[in-house]
Parts: sequence; structure tokens; C-alpha cells
Amino acid sequence: MSKVAVIRENQVQHVVDERAMLARVAGYPFIINLLTSFQDTDNLYLVMDYVPGGEFFTHMRDHGRLSEEHARFYVAQIVLALEHLHSKGIAYRDLKVRPGGPAGGPGDRAGGRAVRVVPENLLIGADGYVRLTDLGFAKVIKGRTYTMCGTPDYLAPEVISGKGHTTAVDWWSLGCVVYEMLHGFPPFYTGNPQETYRRVLQRDLSFPPHMGPWARDLINKLLQMEPEHRIGCGMEGVQAIKDHDWFRNLDWGHVAGRAYMPPYMPNIKAPDDTSNFDVYDNLPPLEPATGLSRMQQEWFQSFSS
Repeated sequence: MSKVAVIRENQVQHVVDERAMLARVAGYPFIINLLTSFQDTDNLYLVMDYVPGGEFFTHMRDHGRLSEEHARFYVAQIVLALEHLHSKGIAYRDLKVRPGGPAGGPGDRAGGRAVRVVPENLLIGADGYVRLTDLGFAKVIKGRTYTMCGTPDYLAPEVISGKGHTTAVDWWSLGCVVYEMLHGFPPFYTGNPQETYRRVLQRDLSFPPHMGPWARDLINKLLQMEPEHRIGCGMEGVQAIKDHDWFRNLDWGHVAGRAYMPPYMPNIKAPDDTSNFDVYDNLPPLEPATGLSRMQQEWFQSFSS
């Protein structure tokens, strides 16, 4: 990351915080692993494990909607990843399947509306298990926060309405993800963000006939308008999700230990194989940090390991 660009976009504290959160959850099997971080005069560097299986969205795009058994395998891992983040006080705030433009308009991430355009953030490892990556919108939350950030198709109603939100937004997004895995599109998808927001706020929700009753029940309980009524947000916490009948034949210890045989194994020819990823050839060049003052360089002092 270019230091000049980070300063210009008023993202210094955000980038430092993101690095700290990655370090805080390093080593968890279903979250991208930060190995180290360092900097030079011009740039900041995050060194993370390479996840060679590609983006989960590519798998969905190539295979269409998933069977409930196939989807349950991935959803369970996401539940454990979110549980781990929440145990550290971190709200993820951008769980999604498909890539897409972010919510909001121009402005910094700390106050107002957070904006960026990135690929989706679920990757498939060489072992066939998922990794949650990109903590760019994640935040340590004490009480409520009011930044509108995320991807429109997955935003919880309290984010859209600006009422303030907590880690409960991640369980709403999970409901959208479960629905999309089983149907091929998010539940409130329209192709128009404003129309999507309208559908969310009116809870304009319907289910396709092929979706089973326990899947519908779980999705309904995740997509509750009031956060306090959302499954995962009550006194039982995430255990209420784990105990739901959609997961009734699942051994959560087997999931955590990666003991299940994945329904899909990516074709990986070598440790540095990139063939499972789309080519992104329009990335902007890094900018030299010419003219940064000593004080500006010191802003990044806590970034390095």
C-alpha cells in the first residue's frame, strides 16, 4: 500500500487498525493468516498466507447454486470465523459471496460512509476449506458504531437506516449468504442499490420452492429486522445458531478440526499456482512517498511487526 495514497485518503489510522486486527486473529484456521508486516520509505506491506483455491464466488459462478449439504459445509466455517472475530470484539461488516461496489458515497471510513471496490472476501484454501479475508471494514466495536459500510445486497437494516449497529450485522449478512448459496442470488437483490435498500427495510423476502424448511427457518431467524431478535444475538449467542436444526447432523468439532471431506477440492498444480484466480490487470501503480515529512513517516510507526 502506498503511504502517499493512504494519507491522501485519510486512512492512516484505519490501515494501522486493520493490521492490528489481523494480528489479533492470526492463526485461526478460517481467517486469513497474517505472517508479518513491514514498511519502507514508500509503502506498507502485509505478508499473509497464500490461499490458492481462488475466490468462493468463482466456485459459485462455475457450479451454480449449491446443495444444502454443500452449503452447510461452508456456512459452518463462516459461523466459526465470525464467532472468533466476535470473541475479540470485532465486527466483520462485509460478509458477502459476490463482488460488488460498496455502500455509501465518498468519505473516510471512520466517520461518514466507507467506500472501496474490491473482489469478494471468501477464499478457498488448498484443503478445500474457506478463509475469511480482507478486514478492511472490520472494526473493534464497543457499544454501537454508525459508519455505513459494506456491500448493498448484504447490509442489515440498522446499517441502512443509520440507527447504529453492533456485531449483529454479521448474522444478518450470514442470512443473505446462506440464501445466496442455496438460490444463486442474495434475498433482496435488484441490481439497484436504492431499490435493494427499500426491499431490505420492508423485509420484502420470499423463498424459492426448492429451499428446504429448515434452511428457510434459519434464514428467517437470521434476517430479523430487530437485531435483538436475530438468532445469534440473544442470551445463547452463537450457540443458538449451532443448535439450529439445519445443522442437526453436523459435528462442530469435526468442522473446527477440518475433519470433513470437502465437497470441492480446487485443482492446484504448484504452491504458487494462480490459475484459480481471475486476472486483475487494472491495479493502479504504487506511488513514491516523495515529500513525506518525518512526522508523516512516524504516523506508520506501529504498523510494522
